[in-house]
Amino acid sequence: MSDAQGRADDLKERLAVLAKALRFEDAQERQKQAENAMLAPRFWDQAEEVKRPVVEQLKLAKAVVDPMTELLAEVEDVATLAALTAA
Repeated sequence: MSDAQGRADDLKERLAVLAKALRFEDAQERQKQAENAMLAPRFWDQAEEVKRPVVEQLKLAKAVVDPMTELLAEVEDVATLAALTAA
């Protein structure tokens, strides 16, 4: 295993710990629930007081999910590149 591949594997492990601390899977589920609620017929016709908590839930979930998803993809790309250069 190359040094780069070892570092990429270490980054993956660290990101797994971070994902657990941020409750990444829970945030993904909250995002999905909020998006589904917003797709419901007449959701946008409801009073602002009804919509606001769902919109806020989506914003909070996306604040965790989007950057974490991007970071996980980038680390996976680095790991793949490291594996290819080691071969």
